[in-house]
Amino acid sequence: MKKLFENLVFILMVAGFVVSIHAGIKYGKPQYVHWVFNSNAKELERISYNELAQFKEKIISRMKEDNVPVDFEKLDNNLKIYTDRQGIMHAEVTWSVHVDYYGFYPKDFNFKVEVSR
Repeated sequence: MKKLFENLVFILMVAGFVVSIHAGIKYGKPQYVHWVFNSNAKELERISYNELAQFKEKIISRMKEDNVPVDFEKLDNNLKIYTDRQGIMHAEVTWSVHVDYYGFYPKDFNFKVEVSR
């Protein structure tokens, strides 16, 4: 009986470990995409651009390369590009990701990345 209980505890511990790893990956992936895109977008600040359209094109291509989960056909909702009074170009990229771990813990992640040049 004691051996059966020890085996059951071991199986539950392994199952708990597997579930926690899977949940960590599921909830960590949107954070990782945000981190990668934010890092790569900061590199775009160092490059000089002549036109706002060229800056927008580079931002969109970086979003596609980094697999930012936005609808590229309705990009006006997620991407705002403008020039301020000093002539500095700004881009704000926002997106949301809904993660639901089999109905136990639904979570919405809202991300925002700001780039200026």
